[in-house]
Amino acid sequence: SVRGLIQCLGLYPVGSCVMLSTGEIGVVSQPNGADPLKPALLLVSDGSAPYRPPKFFDLAEQPTQPLRSIVATVDPRQIGIDPNHVLDSLSA
Repeated sequence: SVRGLIQCLGLYPVGSCVMLSTGEIGVVSQPNGADPLKPALLLVSDGSAPYRPPKFFDLAEQPTQPLRSIVATVDPRQIGIDPNHVLDSLSA
């Protein structure tokens, strides 16, 4: 079923590039089976300047305001991001 697939992969599969309500750009690093709209991310940019290294951020565990949410998916080629390279930085 579609619901089962979404629970398995998430609405945003690992490696998806997303834009947050804050303008930040992130790469999905881990789906969230309990809440598919709130995966864990590696934030790569504030929208204008890159974060070096990327910052881990879990949308399901936000202790401070403003609460971030995904507003759009982004084509990584259009913004010069290689999601595989970003995800490899987790193990570096």
